[in-house]
Amino acid sequence: MPRRKFIPGETYWQMPHADQPPPSLWWYKRLPAPLLEDDVPDPESQCVVDSYIRRASRGRTLPDGFEKKLARWLQDLSREQQISPRKKAYWTIPAYAKWKKLPEKTLCKRFRELENVAKELFPLRVPASRKPVVLTDEQQQEIRKRCLEGEDIQRIAEEFRIGRFRVGQIGRKEIAIRRAQREQAAAQVQEEDKTDYVDPALSDPF
Repeated sequence: MPRRKFIPGETYWQMPHADQPPPSLWWYKRLPAPLLEDDVPDPESQCVVDSYIRRASRGRTLPDGFEKKLARWLQDLSREQQISPRKKAYWTIPAYAKWKKLPEKTLCKRFRELENVAKELFPLRVPASRKPVVLTDEQQQEIRKRCLEGEDIQRIAEEFRIGRFRVGQIGRKEIAIRRAQREQAAAQVQEEDKTDYVDPALSDPF
């Protein structure tokens, strides 16, 4: 079996590596077209895009050529990318933002807003996995407890079927406490190192 080529983490997170398109793009479909041609979204997908652009332009000016850029982002994110002679993969939104040198948080926010428009326009098409998860008080308390214990946020999000952002909202205080504890522990270690240090110039060699 041929050995897998090692890809440094910094490179990996700036290239296509997902098995599927971003889940938030469930609403985006394109009309059949040759692979090398630009996308022509189906009527419902175009309706979502048009509605989003109208809302986004209220009270503010969108960047020049924004509509064309958005069409390109949607096409790139929804199509498989050839990453090696034998392998294809999809972009994740954060990796795509890094590759395009776009503000990651801004791009993620735009696609969240697009999905919200799609949910309003076509509620019956929303996949079960993209519908809001209602957490009980017990579940929220469990999330806070695990945040305080320092458990990985991504693992918590996957287990409760919610986004990392929502985990951060629920466990905001606990995460802050945990961070303060780490900083205090690090400061204590540094202070102990200073206490144990002996200046060679002051030591008696005899």
